[in-house]
Amino acid sequence: MRNKTSSIISAALALLLLLQLFFTACNPARNVPKGQFLLDRVDLKIDQPAIDKEEISSIIKQKPNKRILLIGRFHLGAYNISTMGKKRKWKNWLGNTVGEPPVILDSALNERSEQQIKLYLQKKGYFHAAVKSNITYRKERRARVGFDIHCNKPYRIRNIDYEITDSAIDSLIRNAPGKLIEKGKIFDESILAAEQLRIQRYLQDKGYYRFQKEHIYFDVDSALGGYSLDIDLVVTDEGFHTKPFGDSVVFRPHRRFNIHNVFILPDYNIFKKDRVFPDTATLGWGLYMAYDKELRYKPGLFKRSIFFQQGDFYSRTAVEDTYKRLSSFRNFKAVTLDFTTYAEDSSRALLDAFIKITPAKKQSYSLSAEGTHSSGNFGVSGSWIYQNKNVFKGAEIFEVKLRGALEVQQLAVDIANENISDFVPIQTFNTVEIGPEFSLTYPSALVPFLSGRFGKSSLPRTTLMTAVNFQRRPDYERTIVNGSLAYSWRQGKRIQHTYNPLDLNYVFVTLQPQFESTLDRINDVLIRQSYRPLLIPSFLKYFFTYSDQEEK
Repeated sequence: MRNKTSSIISAALALLLLLQLFFTACNPARNVPKGQFLLDRVDLKIDQPAIDKEEISSIIKQKPNKRILLIGRFHLGAYNISTMGKKRKWKNWLGNTVGEPPVILDSALNERSEQQIKLYLQKKGYFHAAVKSNITYRKERRARVGFDIHCNKPYRIRNIDYEITDSAIDSLIRNAPGKLIEKGKIFDESILAAEQLRIQRYLQDKGYYRFQKEHIYFDVDSALGGYSLDIDLVVTDEGFHTKPFGDSVVFRPHRRFNIHNVFILPDYNIFKKDRVFPDTATLGWGLYMAYDKELRYKPGLFKRSIFFQQGDFYSRTAVEDTYKRLSSFRNFKAVTLDFTTYAEDSSRALLDAFIKITPAKKQSYSLSAEGTHSSGNFGVSGSWIYQNKNVFKGAEIFEVKLRGALEVQQLAVDIANENISDFVPIQTFNTVEIGPEFSLTYPSALVPFLSGRFGKSSLPRTTLMTAVNFQRRPDYERTIVNGSLAYSWRQGKRIQHTYNPLDLNYVFVTLQPQFESTLDRINDVLIRQSYRPLLIPSFLKYFFTYSDQEEK
């Protein structure tokens, strides 16, 4: 006991010594050169609450050393420790890896920060903003910097005009929903940039395959007085060079492209780009699948997964949805969608689509093993998993899991005193658990009369699962048989539905004679019932999942 107390005291003294050393080294200005000052803090004072302080802070050119809650400048303290005493390897590591050198006040950077803040505010519509920095010098060679920001009155949008020579594009842009630039709103350059992207995407969804945000620019007239301005949204024609690296640019109206043919290459290999597929299957709707010797996938898989077809206008959204749908299958290692011009003349503009799919290995195996420790009981477990990722040529996933475990368990009862709460320790593996699990996942909704109601974008799936688990313990043997049917589908970008119409569990137990006689003597109905055969049915379970994470 005396040795233990002595060890505790020694550890406490060592900790106190370490803390004393750390806080001594944490003198923030320890390594600040004479005549200079440590940047201790930066304060912002803004007279307009609508302005985001965090955005202003992010553009300030000089920031103080990082602080950690309740610890302070930990990284600066680590750097100071690395400079104390003789040089050592561990000190070099501490200073270079953990440490952070002191931030020395630079008044020139304050001036640059003033200019950056003013420029930021002008882009937000505060054209007459005033920014002034001030420095307060403190003891121990520290200094604080404050920025006084007066936004003054913002400029608002009075009128929005359009200068678009192409009448078809002019009509689409004027009537498009979701406009971001509105009369009476405060001018904001970031909103103009967002409007460029919105129009680009909208027109690309309407067939304008080559349209880019660079074809849009804004003329802003702020010389009207009365803190108002007018915006002209200008759309230029499509431009291209007459020859490679030439200076001559020719402008022509934007073309609206239709889909001509869609070619599916389900065995594409990036390292064999020039590979020729001798056979082609016609799937209808302008879909063609190239293959070699035999079809690896059923045509219906791609008909359900491709969101555009022959005759449709090119749509960026349809292309993205097709990519997401095909990428959601675990059967494909990589998916690429390319488009080439088939025809572009005075009467038509057509695109050919090439869907290049690199398949994953059809069959795979995996093994794993681990040690277990549960409630003082030691054991080992292992699993073997087999997957067939295209068992019926429809991107179905057939999976077999085989799990086994050995564990040291304690007997459930002490026969001598007949108390169910007592245990008899066992030093060897006396518990065996083993069982297979089979599952089959279809990339569609196998619902009679309703499968057509699930849209392509809902990513419907059907999963059939059955499992058997056998457990053998010193007191009893138990077999658990499970079977279930589940449907899952998406609604929009954030909602996931899961519906289990049927989930059955059957538990069968065989008791050892000694254990059964013990239960008889205990004569507890609840305990006895827990060791009887049971059928546990579950019907019509439904799960709703909402995620606010942005889809990537």
